[in-house]
Amino acid sequence: MAPTANYARLFRNALDKGRARDYPSAIETLTRIVAETDEYPEAWLYLGRARHAAGERGRAVAAYASYLERKPGDCAGWFFLGREYLGLGLHQAAIKALEAAVRLGKDDAESWAFLGLAELKARRVRKAVESFERAMGHAPDDKRVFRAYLNALYVQAIRTASRDGHDLAAQMFGFVIANGMDGTGPRVWRARAYRNLGRLREALADIEAALGFEPDDPSLGLQAAVLRFSLGEPAAAMDILKRTGARLPGGDGAQLGEASLERWRAAVAFGQGDYRTALAASLSRIKKGDKDP
Repeated sequence: MAPTANYARLFRNALDKGRARDYPSAIETLTRIVAETDEYPEAWLYLGRARHAAGERGRAVAAYASYLERKPGDCAGWFFLGREYLGLGLHQAAIKALEAAVRLGKDDAESWAFLGLAELKARRVRKAVESFERAMGHAPDDKRVFRAYLNALYVQAIRTASRDGHDLAAQMFGFVIANGMDGTGPRVWRARAYRNLGRLREALADIEAALGFEPDDPSLGLQAAVLRFSLGEPAAAMDILKRTGARLPGGDGAQLGEASLERWRAAVAFGQGDYRTALAASLSRIKKGDKDP
């Protein structure tokens, strides 16, 4: 039998072993092929896949790199390399490889979803949202892709709110909440956006919804009380404080009024991580001569 035919048989055998999940045998056969001949560059690709399946990620990268030296225009090689880099936590390298895969023709939901995940982990949030949107264009009914998109959009909404883009952030949080990611975090963040827009009744509705998820959280009770007081409902504010066990900044003897409201705002904002609002409220009291430590 001619050597070429022999390698063809070995290659087919290795693929059969891989499909049967006999990865050690597949790796052994593929390693022999790449060591003895250059006639089967695809053996490097399948060697990488077998190593990946066997948990040998570092060696899988080496195999994919060797394949791409021989077939630099193959989108599949770049996709598998990018996936491996992502699994190793090498997010920037993963982005470059997956971008190459898409550019060279692997324009599908899987590629865009992995690219979006790599971008999200690399904190390129806006790009991640765009990539997940592209993935959904290919697979609109894929729940995993849509969930990843919602996660990316939620992070982008937080960043938008932190840059004072309150109106857009409120809309983004609304989309996330309406599509299955309702919970304390999204509600509190949207309430913050609404509050900064002066939409206090809507902010209150979100904080009360958050209390529905965590009824014993005194910080949420305090936020609800602040909003009730701001809406001219002091009796309702005091009822919330009693029901949730929240305490007024300044002690139990603190009275409802402008001073206590601004102290509340500072405490609540600080607890939310909204340091700009906390600073403004604190400075307002200090400038007015407040001596409360």
